[in-house]
Amino acid sequence: MKAKVEKLRVLILLSNIGTAGGGVSEVARLYAHEWKKDDSLILEVVSLNSDDVAEAKTQWPDVTIRTFKSFGPARFGASWGMLWYLMRHDYDVAHIHGIWMFHVFAALAWSKRFGRPYVVTPHGMLEPWILKRSRVLKWAVSLLFQTKFLRKAQFIHSLNQKESDDIQAFLGPSDIVIAPNFVPYIAVPSGRPDWWRDTFENRKILLFLGRIHDKKGWRELLAAWEMACVRDLDFSHKHQLVFCGWVDAAEGFQSEIERLSNKYGNVVFGGTQRGTDKFRSYAVSDMFILPSKSEGLPMTVLEAWSVGCSVMMTRACNLPDGFESKAAIEIPEDAEGICDALIAWQSIDNATIQTMRANGHKIHAHHYGPTIAADLAIELRRVSRG
Repeated sequence: MKAKVEKLRVLILLSNIGTAGGGVSEVARLYAHEWKKDDSLILEVVSLNSDDVAEAKTQWPDVTIRTFKSFGPARFGASWGMLWYLMRHDYDVAHIHGIWMFHVFAALAWSKRFGRPYVVTPHGMLEPWILKRSRVLKWAVSLLFQTKFLRKAQFIHSLNQKESDDIQAFLGPSDIVIAPNFVPYIAVPSGRPDWWRDTFENRKILLFLGRIHDKKGWRELLAAWEMACVRDLDFSHKHQLVFCGWVDAAEGFQSEIERLSNKYGNVVFGGTQRGTDKFRSYAVSDMFILPSKSEGLPMTVLEAWSVGCSVMMTRACNLPDGFESKAAIEIPEDAEGICDALIAWQSIDNATIQTMRANGHKIHAHHYGPTIAADLAIELRRVSRG
């Protein structure tokens, strides 16, 4: 007779379950999908309302999802409804995604109310580039509740050694568990994404997919693209730059895309991509690029590797094993350096690109697969027992 497995009630708490949550919401969603397969786990997701919350829920597994209105600055997301709900509902353990917002305060209050443990995944939000922005607000939030919240966590889930170092530089010696983000095994989808045009057929496609924000390097990429088109007419005629994602405080993005499209005819914005269309975008592209200035551990790179798309990225993406295993090309963060990398891309032979694709497949399978979720579930069960 099988031994009865004790059910573990898990709260997944984050500020946004939709596209505005970026990689944070995507990571939380993937954990929910993997944990839903485990009959010993009972999941409930608590978050804030957003414009796309109804559509976002269709991408999550069939679990209870509660969302609440917020007031005041959107970047803080204060919600008395969320706090009141949590103060009336008990769970065995909580997994908190992201920091600097009201849901951190709500988690701390919930933990004190029921005497329950929680773990927190900061998602790179203690990285120096992030800490330099809105310093006064971050100082106030830290002083009021966030530092206490972090110190009372059963452990902090770091995505890599670099983030672990950042956490300890900010907080001092801490109980940290290092585990990277993951992407499930995905069959490469057939067909073209909705942004595809017949004129792209004989061009090399460079894809940027994700949150379009200044820290992601979109300005430098567009400047580099124009430099490459001016420097090399052949490059201009044989390459296509495709942006996919959602615009987040990226002033001037749409107008710059339109300007370059009119001038060179090789730049397009494909809009937000979800589900199968997102992976079609990777599959039809010759190279994925992420010229980011600050990352925890970017889901988009892992997604690209999972379907065998070669990658260009900066060191700030915190995936040095991609360079070591020759699954990615390193690029600098400045426009001139990115331009040099784009020009050099022309001369890379097809055999090298195919090797990069195969190496990306391997690194995903060996290091960034869904077993990571099962391992973290074991840790949640451990801390729930005290």
